[in-house]
Amino acid sequence: MMNLGPDYPELLADMATHVFKCLKDSGVPEPLAAEIAMKAAERVRQNFGGQVVYVSLGRSHEALKRWEELWAKFTGDNQPQLAREYGCTEVHIYRVLRRMREAKRRARQ
Repeated sequence: MMNLGPDYPELLADMATHVFKCLKDSGVPEPLAAEIAMKAAERVRQNFGGQVVYVSLGRSHEALKRWEELWAKFTGDNQPQLAREYGCTEVHIYRVLRRMREAKRRARQ
């Protein structure tokens, strides 16, 4: 486990703890995970210390991931099934599919 001490900034300690847990969950040995987590927290402190930093909730990123998943499941005629699966209306499914079709077309050009 990591020992950051009582004077270490709370937000950075939380960040280091999350990085540490992610690394451990990925199979990184505990001493190495602790070292990397501390280096990450220190890098954030050195680069952003004293600044007011906004951390986005990432809703647009989550929506795009969901749209990509929906697009992959689309078979050409399963809009009602997708609407039930994703808990939205068929109209919304058609809108998402149209946007994804347009995005894929732009990506090919």
